[in-house]
Amino acid sequence: YGFPNGIIAKNIHKITNIPYILSLHGTDIHTLPHRSKNLKKEILESLENAKKCIFVSDHLRKQAIEIGYSNKNSVVIPNGYDPNIFYYEDKREAKNKLGFKKSKLIGFVGNLIDVKNVMILPEIFRRISEKKPDTEYVIIGDGNLRKDLEKEFKENQIPVKFTGKLPQKEVGDYMRSMDIMILPSKNEGWPCVIKEAQACGVYVIGSERGGIPEAVGDRGSVFPLDEKFAKLVSEKAIKLFKENNNVLKIIQGIEQFTWESIVKKEIALYDLQ
Repeated sequence: YGFPNGIIAKNIHKITNIPYILSLHGTDIHTLPHRSKNLKKEILESLENAKKCIFVSDHLRKQAIEIGYSNKNSVVIPNGYDPNIFYYEDKREAKNKLGFKKSKLIGFVGNLIDVKNVMILPEIFRRISEKKPDTEYVIIGDGNLRKDLEKEFKENQIPVKFTGKLPQKEVGDYMRSMDIMILPSKNEGWPCVIKEAQACGVYVIGSERGGIPEAVGDRGSVFPLDEKFAKLVSEKAIKLFKENNNVLKIIQGIEQFTWESIVKKEIALYDLQ
C-alpha cells in the first residue's frame, strides 16, 4: 500500500537501491493525503520513487494525479474475485437454501459506515416495496451505523434481514440468492464486491463515484449521487424485475476478473523489473 508500507519501502530503497512496487487501493490516495501536508508529501514521494504503481482503477490513478503525482510509472490492474466462492447458481434454489420465500431479493454487502452511504438504503427499499411487494431485502456487514439503520427500517416498516459480518463463503451463498445488489458509496477504489456479485449473476446498481463505474462496466448501472439517486435506483430495480434480468449477460466473460487472471498480470509486471 501507499501508506504506511510505501513509506517504509521508499526509505529502504534509498539505502539499498532495491526497487519496489506499490499497490494503491483507495484510502492511501483519496483520503490520507488530505489529512496533512506532511503525509501527502510522504505518500507522493513513495509513489514517485516506486518502480511501478499499480492502481486498482483508472479513477484512482487520476485522483493521484490531482494531488500531484507525475503518472510516470503507473499501471491499472483491478481487484479480482475467487471463483470457488462466487459462482452462479439457480436463483430460486439459492433462495430456498437460505429461507427466502419471495420471488426477488435485493441486497447490500459492505461495512455499515458513513462512506458506504448506507443510510440511503431505507428510502430505496421503501420505494421498491411500494411497487414490488414480493421483494425481500438482506444487508450483509456490520459497522457503527447498524443500529441507526435497523431503527430506520423498523420505522418504515420494511422487514430486512441483517446478517452481520460473515465469512466469504457465506457471503457467496447470499450473493447467489440475490437478484440485485445496491452499492451507494460516497467513495470507492475498486470494490471487490461488484465482481463477486456479478460472478453470481447479480445485477449491480451503484453510485457514480470512485472506481464503481469501472467495476460495474456494462453488467449493471450507475447513477449520480444527488437528490434523485434513491428515485433512479428504485425505478431501475423495478424495471429490471418487470423485464427479468439477463443473467447470462452478467456472467459472460467474468472469468477474466478471477484472482488467478489478475495475479498473472501482477506477476508479469514484477518479472519485467
